[in-house]
Parts: sequence; structure tokens; C-alpha cells
Amino acid sequence: AVRFPPVDPIDPQLDALVVPIAVAEPDFARLLRSGIGVHHAGVPRAVKQVVEAAARKDLLRCIICTPTLLEGVDFPARTVIAAYPPWTKGVPQVARLRNLAGRAGRGGRLTYGSLVVMCSEEKHAKTWLQAFRAKLPMTTSALTGALEWLIRNANDEKLLVVGADEPDQVASLDALILAGTAEGGVIDGDLRARLEEVLGRTLWATGMQANRREFLLDRAEERAGRVRKAIGPDAWTRAFYRVGLPLKTCLMLRDAVKPHGVDVAAKVDAFDSDLDGLLVGLATIVAPAAPQLEGWADLPEADLRKVLQLWLEGEPVEGIDSAFPEVWDVIEGHLDSLLPWVLTAIIEFVATDLGRPELRDLAHVRMTPARLRYGVPSTDLCDYVKAGFDRSTVTGYQRDYNKLVAAGQISATFDEYATERAATDAERLLEEALAAEAARQAETAAAQP
Repeated sequence: AVRFPPVDPIDPQLDALVVPIAVAEPDFARLLRSGIGVHHAGVPRAVKQVVEAAARKDLLRCIICTPTLLEGVDFPARTVIAAYPPWTKGVPQVARLRNLAGRAGRGGRLTYGSLVVMCSEEKHAKTWLQAFRAKLPMTTSALTGALEWLIRNANDEKLLVVGADEPDQVASLDALILAGTAEGGVIDGDLRARLEEVLGRTLWATGMQANRREFLLDRAEERAGRVRKAIGPDAWTRAFYRVGLPLKTCLMLRDAVKPHGVDVAAKVDAFDSDLDGLLVGLATIVAPAAPQLEGWADLPEADLRKVLQLWLEGEPVEGIDSAFPEVWDVIEGHLDSLLPWVLTAIIEFVATDLGRPELRDLAHVRMTPARLRYGVPSTDLCDYVKAGFDRSTVTGYQRDYNKLVAAGQISATFDEYATERAATDAERLLEEALAAEAARQAETAAAQP
């Protein structure tokens, strides 16, 4: 095996990021201390968070990753190596490769960048070079695809049913309708004018022949009327628009929320209520109504509730996965963004249903759904996890700190305490690693003839 030497000297910022994972993930920690990050679906969440934080701070020499990281995290690289350039049915996906190439170099930070495409055969290299030098093919937006679909399928019965299993094009059309009606408010008889105004903003509709535009407006107006009828009062149109989820998902979540709205509001208003229990309850009972949370509705409710509670308490992922592997396998991929998004919609719909717009901000401040993204018990710890701290480690720091505060044994702020603890842990772990390496070398030497 190839051993990469640690960066000498190790940047204190990088070392502080690595310390929380050094015991649980020694191999990844060793790579990170050598300035090398690894980021893909099989890498533990805590390691990926450290890699992302270190990349943003420009602390790494090399990152081995899938394209997801480059496409989703904003950081520049001097050189991007495409070890497995994207193909689909033998056709080079040049647009995706150009997107990756755009990460090589960045104005204001790097004066140049390089893209290296690895190919196993010379003919593949020539294919990529020709494709990369050629003009990009025309792209079609989701809205354009929806409008073209509407013209081709004007008599499709799917246009008459709202909330059923609908093509993606219908969902895009509904988003357009929500934008048109929510942004300006529609007075009876003015729906067509609002749709025409929104469509007029698109280049595709602007260049259309007048008779086709009128035909398109006829069909869109018919669909819009059915959408408005399914949604109901304008307050709900605005709520659905603010949330940004597909119309079908909004309708299903609204139905799931209604029986719980009064109870949710009462608990948010009460300062002595169990807000963690409320947040976990909404994620367990109401959120699975969203089709995007695939598989959640089939999980045992008690197990799902327990897993989410452990996650919020900062319990290590390894322990949660070991105790509830089937539940964790289903929900893990939804915690980063989808679940907080759905919970935001639930709060929005409770506030709309009860006619209490102030409940939105109050619920977010008191419950902080984002904690389910980071898996921490308090709001202020979210920033520490974003900065690269291991969620379980920093949660432990906070518990210890609170005990010291209660006993009157500390005057430092939590930030000062956490920074000092991290540095102390780094020194201890480094000593342990050096001792273990020395023992290994001694054992190897003793085994030599």
C-alpha cells in the first residue's frame, strides 16, 4: 500500500477539522492530514462533512470524489481529473464534462486551471477531444418541455385531473400556474391575462405564432382553473408557491397536516412544551405523506421516531445504524435537505390553515427543523457541524460545558471551550497515533530474521 506523508507542518485549521473523526475513522483521518480528501456515497457522513469544510477553506491538495461534490459544493480546484468521463449509451456527455471543467480555476483566486480526461483507449480520447471542441447542443428547459408537451397532449385526460400520477411536464406547468397566480393575485376573469403575462416572459412563447399561442393559453387556462379549484383560497396558492414543492406533494401534505394543526400551534406557543418531540412527531407522522420521502410510510412508526430522536440527540451514526439498520438505510439520504424542506412546508401549511402567519417564524425559531439536517440537539451547534466538527463530538462538548456552567466551574464561552477541547483532543490523538505507529514498527523489526 502507498503511504502518503502528512502535510508538514499540518495546518492548524485542517488538524482541528480532522481531530473529531481521528479515532472512529483513522484511515480517512490519515489521508486528510496528508492533504487528501475522499468523498463519495460510501464514505461516512462525518468524513464527508470534514472534506467539504476543508475544501471550502482551501486546505486540501487533492480530493477523490464523484461529480456530486464538484457540482454541489462551491470551491475552486487548480486541476480536475475525470477518471471516468461521463458516457450515456456510448455518447460523450460533454455538457456534464464542461460543468466539471468549470471548476478548474476561478477568477480572483486561481489564474488558470486544467482538465485531465482519462481514457483507456486512444479512440476514446479522440472522441472526447472532438466532442469537447464542438459546440454544445441546444438545451431545453423544464418549462419549455412542459409547454411543448401541453401543445402535443392538449386532449390528454391527465390535464383534467389534479393531484393524480402526473408526468413531470404537468408538474412544471403547475409550477408556472402557481407563479402566475401567486405573484399577482387573480381576480375573477383575469386568470388568462395573468398566464399570458407569465408566458410572455419566456423566449419560447414570445417567438410563437399567434394562433399557437392562443391555443396554448386555452389549454393552460383550463388546467389553471382546475388547479385553482383544487388549491382553494388565494392564501393556499401563495403558501404552495412559497414552499416550492410539486403541487401533488403540497395537496397531500396539506391533507395530512389538517388534523394536527391546532395541536402543533398550541405546542409552539407553549414555552414548556417538548419541541424536540413535536419536531420528531411531525417528521414521523406527517412528513411521510410526501411522495419524495420514499419508503418512510412503510417504516414502523416507533422505530422511525426513535431513530430521529437519537439523531437529534447527537448519537453516533454507527450506533444508530447498528441498532436500526433498515430504518437508517431508508432515511439517511433524506436528512440533508429533503426532510427539512418538507418540514418547512408543514409549518407553512399549519400557519396558513389557522390564519396565523406569525406562526411560521415562531415555529422555525423554536423548533429549528434544520437541526434534523445536522443531527444536533441545539440550534447553535448547526454552525459547528457546518464548520467541520463531528456532530457527536461537539454535542458531547456542549453537554460537558453545560455541566461545568451549572457547577460554576467555568467562565469561558462555549466557543472558547470547544476550541480548546478540540486542540487538546488533537494532541492526545496525535500522541496515540505516534505511539501506535512506533509499536507497529517495533513489531515489524522484531519479526525480521
